[in-house]
Amino acid sequence: GQTVMKPNARKVRRLGDGSVISGRVRALEPGHRLAYSWAWADTEPVEETLVTWTIEPLPDGGTEVVLEHNGWVEAGSNETTRNDHAGYWEGYLEDLVAVLDEEA
Repeated sequence: GQTVMKPNARKVRRLGDGSVISGRVRALEPGHRLAYSWAWADTEPVEETLVTWTIEPLPDGGTEVVLEHNGWVEAGSNETTRNDHAGYWEGYLEDLVAVLDEEA
């Protein structure tokens, strides 16, 4: 099925290892930008950060996808947590590129 995104909609994602992430859609510009809060459901205190995806067309006909995950200091997270997430996102983006290359 298709996921419908609406501003301020609550989203929950269950990962294969049993982890649960929750958040709310903070910004939505279809075809350009999506931002949502990100927090592990089982973490106390809640360390909520902000994930933003931006999509821009390139002059050669391609598309640039930019992922930013911010708000670490405000959430009270440490550098290790931030770096761990950066590593996970890098792997996720590599997987995304592979899937998109297969579709091209």
